[in-house]
Amino acid sequence: MARVVCSGMKTSKQKRKNYSRFAFVFKWGVTCGLHSILLQVRDLGLGYDSDETILFKYCSGTCPRVRSNHDLTLTNLLLTGLLPSPVLGELWHNAPCCRPTHHEDVAFLDNSHRWHKVEKLSAAGCSCVG
Repeated sequence: MARVVCSGMKTSKQKRKNYSRFAFVFKWGVTCGLHSILLQVRDLGLGYDSDETILFKYCSGTCPRVRSNHDLTLTNLLLTGLLPSPVLGELWHNAPCCRPTHHEDVAFLDNSHRWHKVEKLSAAGCSCVG
């Protein structure tokens, strides 16, 4: 007897595959996304003397390791010696990283009662890049 699968319906094998992918994310970490923490401006390390507290947003989380043709070729070229090995301290990433896609400015008052605006300080959106 032939099994018919309609568009939009998933077979039990497809459901198991999606479930295992879903379970992997929760077992090993949170998927890439925007997170936030309340910090004093002086803790940013940018040299401002301020007791103000700001909401600093950042990107964090795991990204699916999907190897592109570029990644496969780069790995092959390195293994065969056609590309020189990376210099000590230089890193080549062959997996996507969770990074900001756009940023937002943050304004605050310092301890001398002057306003400061720091451009592109906080993440406003995140995505897996690379």
